[in-house]
Amino acid sequence: MFKLQKRRMAITLIAALALLATVATPIILAQAQVGEIQTDDFVAKFNPTGTHVKDGRLKVRIDIYPNPGTKTYDIHHIEVPVIPPEGYPGEVDKDGNPLNYEDYETWLESLPKVWQTNPFLCHFIVIDKDMFRDALEQYVKEIFDQATLTALDDELSKVDQPTIYEVNRIMSSKTGSDAKLSISDDPAQIISTVNQRFEGLEIGLGAKAK
Repeated sequence: MFKLQKRRMAITLIAALALLATVATPIILAQAQVGEIQTDDFVAKFNPTGTHVKDGRLKVRIDIYPNPGTKTYDIHHIEVPVIPPEGYPGEVDKDGNPLNYEDYETWLESLPKVWQTNPFLCHFIVIDKDMFRDALEQYVKEIFDQATLTALDDELSKVDQPTIYEVNRIMSSKTGSDAKLSISDDPAQIISTVNQRFEGLEIGLGAKAK
């Protein structure tokens, strides 16, 4: 089972690295989240770890999670081992990598497992520093309309050959505004403020979203 999980995670990472090389909308491997299954086709969640300033522009990260009934759900709803706080007990190198990989895999297989759903897309949006919470929610709903969600679900469900360039084409015009920070703005303070403003933001998407 774990080898299959690694294959699925590897597919996501390959897609991530390919799209990171583009300027428009990078897809990156996001931190997995465990939560209750919602009734929407997809759920968009604000991820504060992605808020940053680049080239004078403030960017926020939105993670898109598939729910049951979507093509990508079975790919990203996976069973993973629960790693104890002390980590792997075997020998590791200076970077923390196990020296005996077979022993490491055996140890992983022995751990208790939980099911979690990973995001199938992580999207960065340029926003104005004063953007309100409801305005971001509305923009996310606009760029992830039903046609866009269907196209993404189709492309990213191609497990053996994900068409990352097609995903980039779909999302290339959905990157937000051209707003730039002023010279007097403090990026660290703005990032902190924005993360507080959008904390816990979740948006139901798709045909079943209300």
